[in-house]
Amino acid sequence: NWKFAADNTWDWYHVGISHASALMSGYIRRPDNPSPSSVLAREHLVWLGDYGHVVAGPAISPISDRERSASLGHEEQWRENPIAKESLGPVGIRSSGHPHIFPNLWVAANSNQLSLRVPKSPTSSEIWFFTLIDSSLPKERQEHYRFRANHTFGPTGMLEQDDGENW
Repeated sequence: NWKFAADNTWDWYHVGISHASALMSGYIRRPDNPSPSSVLAREHLVWLGDYGHVVAGPAISPISDRERSASLGHEEQWRENPIAKESLGPVGIRSSGHPHIFPNLWVAANSNQLSLRVPKSPTSSEIWFFTLIDSSLPKERQEHYRFRANHTFGPTGMLEQDDGENW
């Protein structure tokens, strides 16, 4: 069902169980390397927007921001930008979830990916993945985003395979 993703945007309780083995494999290289249980232990935030749009996911606390400020990965450095802080406000800057734009567009936070759920018939759908990589980035960072795109979500993604089993 193509609507399933929208219905489960705020389903972060599955991370610690469904993605545990993928996360323990170490394929996601992050300076802070959060454990599945630490993600589950975080406060969760949900924003319901107009027309069915939603953002939901684990919050980033001010304490964890301070603790990891010296080792922020390049995916998280934007949080230190004064313009981002002002635009998103004190609550929005704490979001680390995945936005869903109604009816069928999902944004994979920190992966530069868009996922479009396309209904094919009453009983089937397909998912189109798009990865956006800034060509002005250093080659090393471009390769990092390619790696994440190929190994996280999409047809070969480790987390996508886990999620597919849940569906």
